[in-house]
Amino acid sequence: MKRGKAALAAVVLVCFGIGACNAQQTALKAQAVVSATLKVAAAEETLVPTADQAAFTSWISLGNTLNGQLATCITNVSGLVGKSAKFASCFTTFASGLLSSAELAQLRLLSAGTQAKVQLYVTAIVTGIDIVVALQTPAVAQTQPTPASLHALCLREGLTPAEMRAAGL
Repeated sequence: MKRGKAALAAVVLVCFGIGACNAQQTALKAQAVVSATLKVAAAEETLVPTADQAAFTSWISLGNTLNGQLATCITNVSGLVGKSAKFASCFTTFASGLLSSAELAQLRLLSAGTQAKVQLYVTAIVTGIDIVVALQTPAVAQTQPTPASLHALCLREGLTPAEMRAAGL
């Protein structure tokens, strides 16, 4: 499980560069994080207990379908104004589909270990999108966090030093 956290953290950090020129590039970078996370999940399908594989595979398949729709939605956004809101709508639709009541009900039937894996992937997707969007947002303060404060935050959030090193922190 810890190896999975570190791998997903690395995926999130490597999937995108910091300088996007516009809202569409930002949205596409966030969508790339979704794609990469779903690929990691698909690669781990064989590690899921046999009793959970059908529901787990179905969830990944749904994620891939919704991800394709997300990419199309982002590509089709047009107009000179209000693009950020349109992109936000694309991601809201994606998240609503992936975390629908019907899907969550199916996932509750999974073993605790498989539920934890799915929760890890969902967290990685949401965090990746949040990071991409945050990196495109102008800085609020002149003073940036120190490495020590970032280290303390990671420890508070439960990352081990090995996980932080693997994620490049």
